[in-house]
Amino acid sequence: MAATVRRQHATYTMETVAVVQDTINVDLGVDRCGSLISEILYENIKKDIGSTFHEILILATPETLDPPICSPKWKNKLLCVVTWVDAPSPSNSEDYKACLDINECRGNSGRGPCEHYCYNTDGSFYCRCAEHHVQSGYKCILQVCPPIISKSCPVDSYKDQFSEACKEQIVDCPSRTFESVCRFSCPSGYARARIVPEKIQGRKFAQSLDRVDFFGGIDSIYCKSDLTWTSERQNYQQCRRTNDPPVRIHFSGGILPEHSPIGSVIGTFTTSDPQSGQSFAYTVMTHADLFRVNGDKLENLWEDPRLQRTAVILVNGEISVKVRSTDNGDPPMWIEEMITVKIQDVNDPPVSLSLSIKSVEESLPVGSVVGVLTAIDSDDPIGTPPSSKFIWEITSSSTASFKLDGPNVVVASPLDYESISTHTIVVKCSDSGQPMQNATTTFTINIIDVDEPPKRISLEPGNVLEGSAIGVSASKVIAIDEDGDSIAFRMSSLDKFQLGPRTCNVQRGKSTCTADLLVMGHLDYETQKTYNITITAESTVFAVDQQLTLLITNVNELPSDIKLTGTHTIDENSLEGTIVGTFKVGLVGLYAH
Repeated sequence: MAATVRRQHATYTMETVAVVQDTINVDLGVDRCGSLISEILYENIKKDIGSTFHEILILATPETLDPPICSPKWKNKLLCVVTWVDAPSPSNSEDYKACLDINECRGNSGRGPCEHYCYNTDGSFYCRCAEHHVQSGYKCILQVCPPIISKSCPVDSYKDQFSEACKEQIVDCPSRTFESVCRFSCPSGYARARIVPEKIQGRKFAQSLDRVDFFGGIDSIYCKSDLTWTSERQNYQQCRRTNDPPVRIHFSGGILPEHSPIGSVIGTFTTSDPQSGQSFAYTVMTHADLFRVNGDKLENLWEDPRLQRTAVILVNGEISVKVRSTDNGDPPMWIEEMITVKIQDVNDPPVSLSLSIKSVEESLPVGSVVGVLTAIDSDDPIGTPPSSKFIWEITSSSTASFKLDGPNVVVASPLDYESISTHTIVVKCSDSGQPMQNATTTFTINIIDVDEPPKRISLEPGNVLEGSAIGVSASKVIAIDEDGDSIAFRMSSLDKFQLGPRTCNVQRGKSTCTADLLVMGHLDYETQKTYNITITAESTVFAVDQQLTLLITNVNELPSDIKLTGTHTIDENSLEGTIVGTFKVGLVGLYAH
């Protein structure tokens, strides 16, 4: 074919074209290449001003195409661009089809079919990729650093009521291209660390802080030009909780004596914690109405603490208290434990002193037990009944009418309502504890007025002269009634005496009644010196018999009627001193020897 091959920057001879045409067996009148062309990679047909431009990108073996026209691409492969145009034949030539050079990079913003860069050459073009990319045909494949492997925590890692001890680190890696930076961080309360597995059997991963290295972690890496990271240590780090809760509360002391005042120090707290240098705040979680914490001291809030007779429930004299110790870590963590406060027994004085009676009858005789003293020992359990197992003592008394026989109150002197109706005694009760404690109470004993029989029945005077005249008052019978009743007198029958009329006088509630004892017969001392008289004094309720003795007073009388008893004879020759007879002298009808 006689034709000229024109390119933009060169003109090739007919022979070159012929070689191309013959070698690739291109039928310039059609759009399809011969069988020696391995693959049509690109074809573009454009009609313009009556002409048709053909542009074919072909892939062929080296022996089929002329190297000056085709560029080496792959092993045993060449890449060629064949362009021609169908145009009207010039007037001086036969119809022809000519191949013209075109700029393959003119489209796609100067990149043509290339992804990054396109370079046009005479009769061909080639593509190039940006740095860190690998060319694949027209495409550019980005070369990056390897994926980052973030080490996860074992599924059975340690966790408690607060949180997991181990968490996977947060990876912020927008790109893995050259000079890209990847950063590593941890959730709040966690820090990058290298965690060494536990050696102690039974402990879980990340349980112990002594197996954690917080200083070996890195916070960022970047992709180097050789497409490797600056470090691989990130593949071995995880996030470990920076604060762990305390592990033990220690409490020293714990003794609270009975009756300790509010604010008394009971004991001191200390706390064991995996982190050194932490401070702790203590909180009473139960029985906060009885105890409080001041700094690291447990103080008493219980008003008058005691072992017995209290609404607070004690077990063997002890009370259990839940206490919380909170550290100052971020975030703060705590531990709760039970501590024991023991109430220490202190000897308490007796309480509730009482006397079994408040009133007694005035008629009780001396020595009578009128009541029993009892008290309660504050050291005894609730429900223990009052008892008398104490030392009792009357420290003062308004009268001496009562005394103590152990816990018994006894009448010490006659009681008389009309004289003293109320008595007070001050009693001290002491226990046997160490040290001994005591309590003092004043008791009032009221005397009950009793209708009493007449008392103090007497004869005044108690003697009478012998020879007193008939009808003369020999004496007065006197009786007293404390209740103010009238008293009637009766006398046992005697020939020598008789009771006269009765008279009564009432003063201050008491009645004093009298009656004359009249002489009704001759009284002779020498014949009878005394007379026993039974007087009955009778009130409205009682009748009392009283035996009284009346003495006869001797009167010196003139002698009369001297007589000599006997035979009035004596034998002769009688001895001196022999009794001849006895003289008798009459004394008012009696005779003296």
